[in-house]
Amino acid sequence: ERVPRQWLAGSNFFLRTADFNGPDETNAESAVHLAVAYDADGLIRGYRNGKPYGKPYSKSQLVRYTAGQSQRVIGLRHGTAVTPKRMLKAEVLEARLYDRSLSAEDIAASAAGVSFVSQSDVLASMPEPLQHRAQQLMSELDSLKQRLSSLDSGQNNYDEWARVAHVIFNLKEFIYIR
Repeated sequence: ERVPRQWLAGSNFFLRTADFNGPDETNAESAVHLAVAYDADGLIRGYRNGKPYGKPYSKSQLVRYTAGQSQRVIGLRHGTAVTPKRMLKAEVLEARLYDRSLSAEDIAASAAGVSFVSQSDVLASMPEPLQHRAQQLMSELDSLKQRLSSLDSGQNNYDEWARVAHVIFNLKEFIYIR
């Protein structure tokens, strides 16, 4: 609506709208996964097929919409189409609205068609004692991973000699003497 072939996050009379300045949309042959995340601090992020689209921008804080007095519209700025040229010329296959800002990881999973629940969401859904225990176990796991990587860093000559022996025994020219 503002710039031809550019995706944008619309708002009430463009109050929270700015251009992402992403690449022009040229793919009219297949479905495009488009996501816009509105963070609580006013940052607005765009994604196309699970990857960042253009550059995020900051606007005013989030606006609360009153039930029954707001519209969610896709492909049209507001209300009913007065002029057909203002409408999105496409088919919307699916639309989702969340009550929280999705992370880049959430959006990538959604674009890939994967059911995804982030680790932070799982922790947040647990009772306090289980959250504490889960965090202890994750910390212990990180410690064990670090310990394992330090053990692997000391090269073992045994592997190299085992490979040499393997090659020697598999040589076709090797002569066996009794």
